[in-house]
Amino acid sequence: MQAHAGLATYDDLRIINNLIVGTTDTPIRFGLGLGFGDGIGSDNWTISDNFIDGIVGNDRSGMVLFNVTGLTVDGNRIEHDVLTSLGRRGINLDSIQNGTISGNVID
Repeated sequence: MQAHAGLATYDDLRIINNLIVGTTDTPIRFGLGLGFGDGIGSDNWTISDNFIDGIVGNDRSGMVLFNVTGLTVDGNRIEHDVLTSLGRRGINLDSIQNGTISGNVID
């Protein structure tokens, strides 16, 4: 799921029980580049029990989320272990309000 800030809102979104393997981009991404209040935000997201593996490429993350109010990220496993990829990150969050991040495993 990749959406860009300023284009749309996505409220009451659920991303649950997915297998995402072998991607060359950040697999779950929303709202890059805007601070809270500077663009369109979204409300009430749950991202749970997903398995993300085999991310290929520099500066890629399992998730990058900006401008979400009411975010729950739990029980996910992110394996980003391709040694030739530089700048690896697991979960990148910015301008999140009322967020709960728990029980995730990032390798």
